[in-house]
Amino acid sequence: MQLRDRDSVVLHSGVIMRVLGYTHPSSGWVCEPEYTPPSVFKSRNPRAPRGYPKTVYYKLYGSEPMELIEMHPELTVVHPHLNTRVPGAPAHLVKEARRPEEGLRAALSREEDELTRELRRIVELIEDHTQVSIGSLGVFGSIQHGFHHPKLSDIDLTVIGLRNARELAEFLEEAYRDPGIQLEQEYRAWLHYHASKPFWSTFLTPGEHLWHQLRKPYYAVYTSWREIKVEFHPVKGWSEVRGEPLTIRRVGEAKAKLEVIDDTESIYIPSVWLVEPVEGPPVERVVSYIEDFKMQAKAGETIIAAGVLEEVKSPARSYLQITVTQNPRLHAHGIKVAR
Repeated sequence: MQLRDRDSVVLHSGVIMRVLGYTHPSSGWVCEPEYTPPSVFKSRNPRAPRGYPKTVYYKLYGSEPMELIEMHPELTVVHPHLNTRVPGAPAHLVKEARRPEEGLRAALSREEDELTRELRRIVELIEDHTQVSIGSLGVFGSIQHGFHHPKLSDIDLTVIGLRNARELAEFLEEAYRDPGIQLEQEYRAWLHYHASKPFWSTFLTPGEHLWHQLRKPYYAVYTSWREIKVEFHPVKGWSEVRGEPLTIRRVGEAKAKLEVIDDTESIYIPSVWLVEPVEGPPVERVVSYIEDFKMQAKAGETIIAAGVLEEVKSPARSYLQITVTQNPRLHAHGIKVAR
């Protein structure tokens, strides 16, 4: 069963895990726990309950995914490149897989409520203004799983393929300048909220974080009977997924100044930049698994990257990369444009 980033698996226990990236072992999938039934885990976060009018699931926030894995260590798999255990879904624990494309078709075929009516309008807006077809779009999160709250939930969409993602980004940039279209860039629409919100990183100041986020087109607010947060997440088409046998060995930590020479895959998770060193170790790639750093830099820009320094070996050669991923030192890691 082929699964890719933003797909989901439902375990026999009822836990729903979201697939991360495109590299998975033959025995399962690298995943992050996203939702749990109350019988398995109850979140302490007031935003966590899902289901209306009755809570049927809890969304996991902050450290809660790792808390769940500590309670259930079977929710790990051996990463094929790292040769170490990471959060994941072993195949024998999986009851079913759910894909965003199928989730969108299902959501649009169900009886409409206030939120799915706006979902339909957004999809129609994309179809009317771009060449992106509905077959290249998907929905994930609580709408996909059928336990969204019509008055509170967000809309999370996927767009498949690089060409479609680029065309969608162009449309969104135009839409944000057109007062007749009910879309605004999220960080512009909610500037005061984001400017006053504490940020978890010590690598970035709140002002630096906001500056970077304001440049990213895929985060929007749709204004109708309420303001609805809408996010668009590019995923690779199957023809764009290229795997090769790699061995990745952790060397330590590093901070480097680098020039970005290719940002094509920075729109995905994992986000990847090809770079040339300016100061620091001779790093050739920067990789991020953290949503906040997606699309953080563009080709031609000089960046500061701090994270785990890794040696990557392929059959043809070896090179160094800096990786930003979940770990106890994440607050000090990241990617930012050197200004």
